[in-house]
Amino acid sequence: MHIYITGIPGSGKSTLCQRVIKALNLSPSGFLTRKKMVDGIRVGFDLLSLTHGETGEGVPVARFQEEGKPLVFQETFARQGTDALRNALKNGCDLILMDEIGRFEAGNVGFEKAVREVLDQKRIPVMAVLKKEDLPFIREIWGRDDGLHLDLDEKNREACYDEAIAHLAEKREERL
Repeated sequence: MHIYITGIPGSGKSTLCQRVIKALNLSPSGFLTRKKMVDGIRVGFDLLSLTHGETGEGVPVARFQEEGKPLVFQETFARQGTDALRNALKNGCDLILMDEIGRFEAGNVGFEKAVREVLDQKRIPVMAVLKKEDLPFIREIWGRDDGLHLDLDEKNREACYDEAIAHLAEKREERL
């Protein structure tokens, strides 16, 4: 029922999600992770809750320090990330989007628990974008056998798009 997407940076993971959502006219809930840009320079990442659509400001997830290392705000995942996922389960939607999960969330027990709750339920389909990183939590999610696994690259983008559309359309029919 779910779709798990991984790929190197710039492979089109988030774009694939947006295209599928638009093509199937879905109303997603969950969260997006967006680059935070200032004067054309990436300074970090923000988490944007989709509880009320894509409107509003994101909440800081990470900010790059002078030496280039990210300062990660774990409380963003513990509060806003967890709330976005639990609200998606409570309020209903066509799809729960988790874009994206990676090293910044690693070890955040509350957030990881909320992700598992979302993935363990079968009522609402999920699209989970996973950083291509060798981390225990990413391996755990990627190892699940309850969905379609897409490892995106620039050569297979259209094939992955077609597979995702077919998968969600089939699951929608099964739920009706």
